[in-house]
Amino acid sequence: MNKKNNFKISCLGSVYYGSNLPEVELSIKSLIQGLEKPEEIILVIDGDIKTNLKSYLKNLEKSKIIKLVSCKYNNGLGIALNIGLKECKYDLICRFDTDDISLSNRLIESKKAFERN
Repeated sequence: MNKKNNFKISCLGSVYYGSNLPEVELSIKSLIQGLEKPEEIILVIDGDIKTNLKSYLKNLEKSKIIKLVSCKYNNGLGIALNIGLKECKYDLICRFDTDDISLSNRLIESKKAFERN
């Protein structure tokens, strides 16, 4: 496997009222500043969220960094992710938690693992 793979990646995450801005910021920054960039980031807003987080996400959406999918009510993580899954354009989907920081090589290693299997 010497050739570079051509898999495109959708990253999928979700936020809810309990999500806090500093954690979400770090999580998203770690994805977009990684060695490999995702082709898209789909983020589900699962019901009402805090105003500062909503403002931050709306600004990211305007700059085309992420696509937001809003749920009127909090449905829980499983249902929110299933809703977001329908919005993902690519077959390789990297699920991320919005309170975790991704290693810089996360998407590269994900592509390699997918290619091997």
